[in-house]
Amino acid sequence: MIQVLFSKAQKYNNFLIINVAFFYVVGIILHIIPWTLETMKWLTPFVLFFFGFLSLFMSGLWSKPRFLIWLALCFVMTLVLEIVGVATSMVFGSYYYGEVLGYKFFEVPLVIGLNWVVVILGFLQFSIFLFKNPVLRALTAAILSLGFDFIMEPVAVNLGYWTWDNGIIPLQNYLAWFMIALVFSFFYLAFVRTEHESGKNFPCYYVAFQCVFFIALRIGYLVL
Repeated sequence: MIQVLFSKAQKYNNFLIINVAFFYVVGIILHIIPWTLETMKWLTPFVLFFFGFLSLFMSGLWSKPRFLIWLALCFVMTLVLEIVGVATSMVFGSYYYGEVLGYKFFEVPLVIGLNWVVVILGFLQFSIFLFKNPVLRALTAAILSLGFDFIMEPVAVNLGYWTWDNGIIPLQNYLAWFMIALVFSFFYLAFVRTEHESGKNFPCYYVAFQCVFFIALRIGYLVL
């Protein structure tokens, strides 16, 4: 049943990518307009869950048992690291989550674990397309994940996703992002061993749209 649904969905892969891009363009505009901002913030966890699961589904990787193991471990471990980080300040620094990202488990929104999975997978797909060497692939995915966090942080704080104590984003946060992305990238490449497949790179596009979203808002909030 799932395979039949996936086969039909694949025919509309480009159509879905275009629509997600359009959705994010509209989202950028509505995030900048003051009287629609609160509605956009309320919708944020639903959007992240929906497009996160859509990306994983459209990748077709759910049919591979090794990928499902990687996905489960990446989700659980990143969520655990976030929980430990919020409780102790030992992983990313001293921070706490607001209410924007939805339901929390031990003070960490569940959508955070899903977004870690999608971000790492999306940048891995891009690095697999660029390089053959697994070390270069893992390093590229980790560096791009780090760059994503650097772009995202000021906007996320401004939107109330999370808050850093004293309003300072510590270097520790960026080091943690790089190391976590690097470890799970190497794990994926060594354990899942899935090559880039044209037409199944939805996560790569989705993460690119997230990057554009945060870049646009970062510029927009500075200008306005």
